[in-house]
Amino acid sequence: MTEKVNYEDNLFFLSQTIDLLERGARLNLDRELFFDKILDTLYFTDKTLQSIFKELTENNYLINRNLYLHSLMKKKRKFTALLVLFLERDQGEWIPEEEDRSRLRRSLEVHKADMGDIRNTLSLSDSREEEREIISEHELNFLMAPGLLDEDEE
Repeated sequence: MTEKVNYEDNLFFLSQTIDLLERGARLNLDRELFFDKILDTLYFTDKTLQSIFKELTENNYLINRNLYLHSLMKKKRKFTALLVLFLERDQGEWIPEEEDRSRLRRSLEVHKADMGDIRNTLSLSDSREEEREIISEHELNFLMAPGLLDEDEE
């Protein structure tokens, strides 16, 4: 049985999650209460963005694929800004352990590369659509020429 994926809702929820993480990163929260949850949510968001990216890049025939790719790129851009915010924080004990910092840096690089891939995919798709939609002057003249209709259709 095929599964229907609602990309719009999934991407909307991820956007809201990223916004919440950003607001949390700017607050002076108690590390003991919130740090592990924030880090887990960062990793969840990273994994989910990667999963959606993989699904969209593997399914060339998905309706509204380009729209979803545009939306995904915006979410990835927001997420990379969030990762930079976490990596550049200078608030003592909030700085993640070196293992987490390395993982976040790798994630940052992966998302940047993905955004480049999305741009390439969208530009190729746009150029293919332009090629398909262009009607030559000769074709236009032929289509608009009088007398193409049967006598009964006039």
